[in-house]
Amino acid sequence: MKLDLQGLACPSPLMQTIDALRTAETSGEQEVLVLVDDPGARDSVLRVSVKMGWTATCTRKAEAFWVYLTKK
Repeated sequence: MKLDLQGLACPSPLMQTIDALRTAETSGEQEVLVLVDDPGARDSVLRVSVKMGWTATCTRKAEAFWVYLTKK
C-alpha cells in the first residue's frame, strides 16, 4: 500500500497513516509506504507506527521522506 501525503499538515498525515495501518493489518498486508514532506509528520509517523508494532525505516528522496513500514 502506498500513501502520498505530501503537502498535508499534521495531524492529517498521521491520522491517515494510522487508518492505513489498521486496514493493512485487517487485510493481511505486510508493507506500507508513506510519502511525506514535513519533518514533523515524518517523526510522528515513525514513532506511532513503531508503537503499533511495525518496523519503520526512512529515506529522503528529492523533496520527500519515504517512510517504509513493515509488519513485524
